[in-house]
Amino acid sequence: MRAAFVAFVTVVSLSARMIWDAPRVAAAEAPAKQPSPFGALDFTSRKEPIHIRSHDLEFFYNQKRIIYRGSVVATQGDSTLKSSTLTVTYEDTAPTPTVTPAAQTKGTTNTTQGQKIKEIIAENNVEIVSTTRNATCDKAVFSDAARTITLTGNATLRDQANEVTGQKVTIYVDEGRTTVEGDPKMVLTPKQEAKGAKGESPR
Repeated sequence: MRAAFVAFVTVVSLSARMIWDAPRVAAAEAPAKQPSPFGALDFTSRKEPIHIRSHDLEFFYNQKRIIYRGSVVATQGDSTLKSSTLTVTYEDTAPTPTVTPAAQTKGTTNTTQGQKIKEIIAENNVEIVSTTRNATCDKAVFSDAARTITLTGNATLRDQANEVTGQKVTIYVDEGRTTVEGDPKMVLTPKQEAKGAKGESPR
């Protein structure tokens, strides 16, 4: 029986466009842009480290790529990604100076270098879960450069009781919009008012 490997990938993102940051204003008179409600499903630009577990993994050092195979489970904060195969492409970040108490007394600084994830591709039996939102598909591509999550192949996106399906779903993380292509279908469930709400007489 093949041993399970556990890999820890620490994301050091240089981008200021974090999904937890306050929305940016394009112009003084323009309304603030709201990030996508499904941005919590993103795995490429958040601050928390990503913990990945699989049956096997393979490093391609020259290509800066790692492939995880077999019952892959990746977690980041309160988000979980499951798939049969997961490919992570990364790049080294520029060294940043750090000053330790010992180095400070000597008048020297140390440097640390991390990795930034450029793209994550999950394939086969893909499931992404974060709090009340989740998604399933055959393939999911998380692109840090495009700031998108692209779900293809029987893609389904759920937000509590609401659901949208299509052959291709693209989530624009920073723009507050999602596009659905290929026979899109949607189920919207109106919120039910609680009993005893204003205007109602209790029985």
